[in-house]
Amino acid sequence: MRKLLAGVSLALSACTVIPSTFDNVGYNNLVALKYQAHQTQDACGSSDTIHREVGRFSERMKHVVIYVNNAGEDNALVNSINTLDTVVTEFTSKYSDGKNPGSIYCTLKMQIINYNIDTTLSTVGSRQK
Repeated sequence: MRKLLAGVSLALSACTVIPSTFDNVGYNNLVALKYQAHQTQDACGSSDTIHREVGRFSERMKHVVIYVNNAGEDNALVNSINTLDTVVTEFTSKYSDGKNPGSIYCTLKMQIINYNIDTTLSTVGSRQK
């Protein structure tokens, strides 16, 4: 009986260290965001395509925010995505009304954004499948 109780106790305590379950829809949304982030970074310095790519990136970011805020995700992920959205909103606002702050700003900001997306993808991807 003690062994059974110890086993149940151990199993219950292990539940606190098991990562949340994997959300393939959320993960796919983040992968699509990452792809669009790369498209946007590739367009840095191209006055012909940067505004279009920034617009697409902004739309994809809003899609991810709506999903994460309504999918019952854990607070850490919701906070991470909302913080990323703040950075993306600040970035995209620099390109509003045809403005172009320059390729250096674009490249550096997109490197920061891509790093944050990579970190989030790693976290979400490591969840129990």
